[in-house]
Amino acid sequence: MLSRHPFSTLATDRGFKERVREDMLVRLLDAFVWRNHGILHCVPSPLDALSEFLRLEQLLDRCLKIVDPELYNYLRSKNLSAELYAFPSVLTLCACTPPLDQVLRLWDFLLAFGVHLNVLCVIAQLLLIRDDVIASSSPMRLLRTFPPLEASPVIGIAVTLVRDLPAELYDELVRHPYEYRK
Repeated sequence: MLSRHPFSTLATDRGFKERVREDMLVRLLDAFVWRNHGILHCVPSPLDALSEFLRLEQLLDRCLKIVDPELYNYLRSKNLSAELYAFPSVLTLCACTPPLDQVLRLWDFLLAFGVHLNVLCVIAQLLLIRDDVIASSSPMRLLRTFPPLEASPVIGIAVTLVRDLPAELYDELVRHPYEYRK
């Protein structure tokens, strides 16, 4: 799910503001939605959209539980689920984590190989700070803002995670953007 207010996402990134006009980004997002017409315009109400978004975050939790049960259990022991710590990253396709050039590299990857991989990219970012999160008595402070994005390691980890997921779960992840459940 992409935000219709992209400038609120990267409002503090100078490179973004200098190079990207709002009309350019809106055109890109509209083209993406038109090309993948089943993704955003198929949900009839904001409540249904929220429900589908929460389902996506549940998929993130389920994937994390499989790829790193220790981290998943630690976060759950602190009452942290994906809907609390991953909301901005899932909603913006990781655009909430600067710098812009790395966000664009990640977006190139996601648009080429599938936006469903955003869930695994968010998990990859978690895994990159895993030790700090587990060592922290207050992990939400760390999870509010991920460290600066480095697209190459995130992509590498995300691609590796695909093989760790059961086929049924990966298939559900792939299908999620294209199906709407009532």
